[in-house]
Amino acid sequence: RPISSRVSKFAASRSAVKFIAPVTPAVTRCAFDLPTLPFEKTALEPYYSSKTLDFHHGKHHQAYVTNLNKLIPDTEFEGKSLEEIVKLSAGKNPAVFNNAAQIYNHTF
Repeated sequence: RPISSRVSKFAASRSAVKFIAPVTPAVTRCAFDLPTLPFEKTALEPYYSSKTLDFHHGKHHQAYVTNLNKLIPDTEFEGKSLEEIVKLSAGKNPAVFNNAAQIYNHTF
């Protein structure tokens, strides 16, 4: 089951989540943007603090996005979707693969 459905069920049971945007990695000018969270940062408290979420999403996840955006210009990966980059870089370019796969993983 995707995490979004688990978060939705958790939210419904707590009536705490306000969905604000879908979670999809955005592509802008061949660069990836950190996706907006589909719920308020406090929605998972007390189980997952807003401070932890800020760190994990705003710094940790953002680092993968920043790194991938530095690695893909002027390569075969430029202009490709995240899924394509993961598939094409597997076994060929560990840095690109790791950052793309981590974005994909963290987006869910």
